Amino acid sequence: MSVQEVLHDKMQVLEYLRTKYPMFHQSNIFYRDMEYGIQSLLRAHNVQVPLRKADTIAREFIKSMETEKVFLPVDRQTWTLNYPAFQTPQAQKGT
Repeated sequence: MSVQEVLHDKMQVLEYLRTKYPMFHQSNIFYRDMEYGIQSLLRAHNVQVPLRKADTIAREFIKSMETEKVFLPVDRQTWTLNYPAFQTPQAQKGT
């Protein structure tokens, strides 16, 4: 997987990150999780990137997700995940 593929196939990246970090619809997403998660994803595909490059890729990825309204900014390093496909099932109330 190349850097371009990471930025192109965003939903696959989210699925991978979900296996590493707790990610649910309307949960908080943290910058460091994105940075280390993307670096881990690339490493899993035999693409070695230094931390500085992972930082650049994570920033581009986050910016793209903000544009698509999948990441809603909370502050400089935190976003809310707006992705209903990651919604947890609601418990049924007993009658």
